[in-house]
Amino acid sequence: MIDKILGNRYVILEKIGIGGMSEVYKAVDQTLKRNVAIKVLKDQFSEDTDFLRNFSVEAQAAAGLNHPNIINIYDVGMDQINGKEIHYIVMEYIDGETLKSIIQKKAPLSMKQIKDYGIQISKALEIAHHNNIVHRDIKPQNIMITKDNQVKVTDFGIAKVASSSTIAYTSTVLGTVHYISPEQAKGKYVNKQSDIYALGVVLYEMATGQVPYDGENSVAVAIKHIQEKLVPAKLRNPNISTGLDTIISKCLKKRPEDRYHTIEEVIEDLLKPEVLDLQDLSATTMLDFKTQREIHDKKKTESQNVYRSKRVKKDGLNSSRQVKKKGDRFRKILFPLILSLLILGGIYFGYNYLKTSFSTNEVIVPNLINHTEAEVKEILKNLNLTGELVEIIEDETVQEGRVVRQDPLLETKVKAGSTVRYYLSGGAKLFVVPDLINLNINELESKLSIANLNRGSITYENSDDIEKDKIISQDPLPKTEVPKNTKVNVVVSKGKAEDKVSMPNLVGKSLEAATNELHSLGLKVKLPSIEEYSEEFEKGIVMDQDVPKEKQVPKNTEILLSISLGKKVKERNPEEKVKLKINLTPDPNRDGYPITIVEVDGGKETPVYSQTYHKGDPSEVEIWGYADCLYAVYHGDIMVGRYKAIGE
Repeated sequence: MIDKILGNRYVILEKIGIGGMSEVYKAVDQTLKRNVAIKVLKDQFSEDTDFLRNFSVEAQAAAGLNHPNIINIYDVGMDQINGKEIHYIVMEYIDGETLKSIIQKKAPLSMKQIKDYGIQISKALEIAHHNNIVHRDIKPQNIMITKDNQVKVTDFGIAKVASSSTIAYTSTVLGTVHYISPEQAKGKYVNKQSDIYALGVVLYEMATGQVPYDGENSVAVAIKHIQEKLVPAKLRNPNISTGLDTIISKCLKKRPEDRYHTIEEVIEDLLKPEVLDLQDLSATTMLDFKTQREIHDKKKTESQNVYRSKRVKKDGLNSSRQVKKKGDRFRKILFPLILSLLILGGIYFGYNYLKTSFSTNEVIVPNLINHTEAEVKEILKNLNLTGELVEIIEDETVQEGRVVRQDPLLETKVKAGSTVRYYLSGGAKLFVVPDLINLNINELESKLSIANLNRGSITYENSDDIEKDKIISQDPLPKTEVPKNTKVNVVVSKGKAEDKVSMPNLVGKSLEAATNELHSLGLKVKLPSIEEYSEEFEKGIVMDQDVPKEKQVPKNTEILLSISLGKKVKERNPEEKVKLKINLTPDPNRDGYPITIVEVDGGKETPVYSQTYHKGDPSEVEIWGYADCLYAVYHGDIMVGRYKAIGE
C-alpha cells in the first residue's frame, strides 16, 4: 500500500497501526495539502457484506459528532488497486500516542493527569450520548493523546445509535473483554451506563497501572466482571485520593442502576476540588448521615422522657414523691449494684461468644467459575469444604466441563465442612449444518436462519460443473454440529471461466497493423475509432487504447482505439499567398514524364502543380503558395525531394 494513491487524492506514506478488521496508514491529502489517517479494511473482509456494513458504522456514527475530543471523519470511499477493492475511511491525523502507550510507560499517572484525561473522555462521551450514540468499546487503545495533552476518542466501529434507552444485544458480545461491563459480558442490553463502566476501567488503569479484572482467557475475565468483588483502586495505589477512588468505584458498580446515571454526573464529580485532595467525595454525605443518626437518637431520648413524664403525672403528686424517694435510693444503692452485675455478665457472655466464634472455623468461599470438576474438588478439599454437582446445563460462554455457576457465591463466609453446590457447563447447544451445495445464493439466508446459523463470508469462483450463482462448497461441512449462530462460509459459482488473452500494446502502430494483431488474438476493433489531431503521432497511427496492455480480457472483446489525424492544419488566408520558386529536379536521362508538386501543410497534402516534363523545359517553376509550407516534388509516383520554397 505504501506510495499507492486512493481516490486519486490520498498518497499512502506509512503504516501506523493495525486492528482486528483494518489497518491504519498515515497519508497526505494532495488536494488540501495536509496529513490524514486512513483506516483500510483488511483483504479478507472486503467481500463480506457484514464486515463492510460494520466498517461503515464508524463513519456514520462519528461523522455527525463535532467535538474537540472526538476524532474528525473527513471522507469514506472505495478504490481498486491491482484488481482488489479497497474500502477506506479518511480521518484526522493525530500527532501523538495512545493512552494505552502512556499508561504502559508512565503508570500510575498523576491525579492531575487522571482528572484531566477523565474529564476530556467524559466530554466526548457526553456529546455522543446526547446524540443517542453508545460507543461500546471505550478503552485506552481507542483514546489518542496529542502532544499538547488533548484527548481524541476514536474508533466508533461498533458504536450503535441507541433507541430510547438501551441497545438489544446480538449473540456476539462486542467490545474488549477487559473493559466490557457486566451486562455486556452477559450478552444483555447495553446503554449509556455501559460506557460509564468502561470509563471506570480506564480511570482505574490510569490510577493503578493495571485493569481491575484479569485472567487466563477472555471468558475468565468476563466472569470476573460479573461476579468478582472489586479491589478498590486505593488499595493498589494508596497515593490516590479517596475522592478519585470513590468516583472509580461508583463507575464500576456491577448493576447499571448503581452507577452514575449520566456522564454529566461523572464530569460534575471529576470537577470537584476533592478529587485532587486526600478527602472522600462522600464525606459530606457521610456527615449528613451521622447528623441524622444523632438527631434520631436525640428524638428517641426526648420521646422516652416525655413518656416517663406522662406516667409520673398520671400517678399523682403523692406517687411522684414516692417515686422521687425510691429514685434517690435506686441511684445511690441499687443502680451501682445492677450496673456491676451487667458489666460482669457482659464480660462472661462476651467471652463465651468469642470463644465459640473462634472455635468455629469460618471459610471464605472461593471462585469456582471456569474450573474443571477435578480442580473444584481439590480447591474445596484444601479449604475443608465439600462440593456437590447440581446439574450440567447448556452454556455458550463457558467451556464444556467447567463450572458455570456456584452457590454460595465467591467470598461468602461459611462454616468449615459446608457444602458448595456447583453447575457444570455442557457447552453450547449444537445445531446441524445443512447441505448448501448447489443451493442458489438467494436462498442461503433463509436456509441458515431455519438452522439457527448465520451467513459468513461469500467468495466467488469459476466452475465448469456448478451453474452461476449456485454454491460450490461450504465451511463448516454439511451435517457438522456447531453452536448456535455459527457463521457458515460459502463459495459461489461465477459460471464457466472465460477464455482470456493478454492485451497487447498497440500504441505507435498503424491502424492496419493494430487491427491485424487484434484479430490474430481473437479480439475486435470497436468502431468507430476515436480520431484526434496529434503533434506527436503521424496520421493513421494508434495513440491510445481503452484496455491497458497485459490485462487479461475475454476473447471477442471489442477494443476502442484512438487514431491520430496528424498535426492539425491551421486555417489559411488566401491573401497571404506569395509567388514561390520550386526546383523540379529533372532527370537528365528521362523525357516525357509527369512531375507533380504537392503542398504539405501539417497533415494536409494538396497538389499545386502537375505537368509532363520534356528535355529542354525549365528546371524551375513559379507557383502561388505559403512561405512556411513544405513542397514535395514527385516524378510519377516517386517523391524526389521535399523543399522549402523560395519566395520572391
